[in-house]
Amino acid sequence: MADTKLTRRKGFNFYRSYYDVFNELNKKDQLEFITALLHKQFLGREPKGLTGASKFAYVSQRFNIDAQVDGFESKTNTQLPESHTYNPPTEGGVQGGSVTPTVQEEEKEEEEVQGKEEEKGKKFTPPTIQEIELYAKESGYKIDATKIFNYYDVAGWKDSKGNKIKNWKQKVNGVWFKEENKIKKISTHYDTEW
Repeated sequence: MADTKLTRRKGFNFYRSYYDVFNELNKKDQLEFITALLHKQFLGREPKGLTGASKFAYVSQRFNIDAQVDGFESKTNTQLPESHTYNPPTEGGVQGGSVTPTVQEEEKEEEEVQGKEEEKGKKFTPPTIQEIELYAKESGYKIDATKIFNYYDVAGWKDSKGNKIKNWKQKVNGVWFKEENKIKKISTHYDTEW
């Protein structure tokens, strides 16, 4: 295909949100969406003829797609072959006068923070079931350590919001240490006044 020689761009970040949207589409719309995404990223072409679900999928990702193309062009001081127009999103990009970061920007920032922590030698190491049990007992709680371990291990040691766990003790304290799980101490002092 002759069009591929029109660009110097060798790659782009394929965000998880692209994949999530792609998986919601039927095969025909998947092909239209991915073709439009690739043509925009490598050739700067605005999609033409998208309809229905494939159009909705592209529009839902447009802010990220355009930001990537703009970033490439400004970083390399080149413009993709076919110029594109930037249409800011009508929703979601800017709220209340401040820029709301995209999921990808938040993930990148979190990875940078984690990378800095790893450089300092503070790499997260998941606890064992025995460590969870011991910590709970020492803290005065009776909990199912296996259940806790499996809950986070299956999720890759991420919480219910998808954030990486940095301190498992803090997470156990905040989520699993409940009043009903507190070990009740039996008093050996009896009040003899009746």
